[in-house]
Amino acid sequence: MKPKKIHEVRNFANYVDQLARDIKAEFNSDITHFVDFGSGQNYLGRALASAPYNKQIVAVEGREHNIVGAKELDVMAGVAEKPKIMRNKKLWMQQLDSMTPEGQRDERAVKRAAKAIKMSDDYVVDLRPRNEFDAIYTPKEGKGFIRYIEGRLESGDLKDVIDQLEHTKLEKTALPTDLTRMMACQAPHNWTEAESDGFFTRHFFRAVLQKIFLDRGVISKIYHDGTPVEDGTDSSTQSPFNSLHTYVRGAIAKLTTSSDYHEQRDIIKERMSDITDEEIAKYESQYGPRKRELSAIWTLMAFSAVVVESLIVTDRWLFLRQHSDSVQDCWVETVFDYRQSPRNLVVVGVKKPKP
Repeated sequence: MKPKKIHEVRNFANYVDQLARDIKAEFNSDITHFVDFGSGQNYLGRALASAPYNKQIVAVEGREHNIVGAKELDVMAGVAEKPKIMRNKKLWMQQLDSMTPEGQRDERAVKRAAKAIKMSDDYVVDLRPRNEFDAIYTPKEGKGFIRYIEGRLESGDLKDVIDQLEHTKLEKTALPTDLTRMMACQAPHNWTEAESDGFFTRHFFRAVLQKIFLDRGVISKIYHDGTPVEDGTDSSTQSPFNSLHTYVRGAIAKLTTSSDYHEQRDIIKERMSDITDEEIAKYESQYGPRKRELSAIWTLMAFSAVVVESLIVTDRWLFLRQHSDSVQDCWVETVFDYRQSPRNLVVVGVKKPKP
């Protein structure tokens, strides 16, 4: 994890744990489970499920590859384990040998073939590598536990997620957590020249790539199927993209190979596979002078985001205040150091107990 993520996870895990204890003491409501909507790779949930917190976590995430990655990290962190695989070694090796053409087998494989063990026709050796087996989560008294639910929340329709939540049999109360990010993640006061240049260059490349997509018929407008066009890159992969050429090639490669972008994969292959380096260079030359305009707009957005974020937080707090029939108490407070994580406010709402 990056220092910013470490700061957020450490502070928010402490905050959630203390908040749960405060709610129990003040409202006599014991929180048994914690639901994280948009859990990503579940850094927060993993921290809360581990000692000293040992919480019961329900992680709701819409991207399958994030859940797969989260489970691998769970195994590394010790909150889950891989199954112990018992195989007959001779049958295992025999099955592996059968996948190699006879003329390419080594001396040992030939000897094993001469002493082959007879198997029934319906016997199949599981050849999956160990990392493809699902992680095992075993509930233990006094220990944390994680349950994953796959579900997208963009449309605002939570029916599928709620149905799955109900099947988890949450005992009493669940405290939802949310670590989504907006433009207010940016803290202009913290920007250095190098950080600013990297940020603006990356977004300039992204804007030009979207223009290329538009010109070549990958998309018919800047929004594709109602969602923003994604380029398959993020700030963690910005270092190799020191030119538009490497950025475009990297984005196309990821968008056409990652299972997360299967809806766009075919049309991108069809429309973008023949783009030449000369064409990319022409786009960079044509739009390069406008990078300063884009930088100015993004700077204004970043400064304005502080105001917008304040309005959003105020709106959420007022929404809770206006529903006093179901909200027992609500407030806003800071949880992160602004220098580390600018979007540092949390909106808390305590639901009234059912009569």
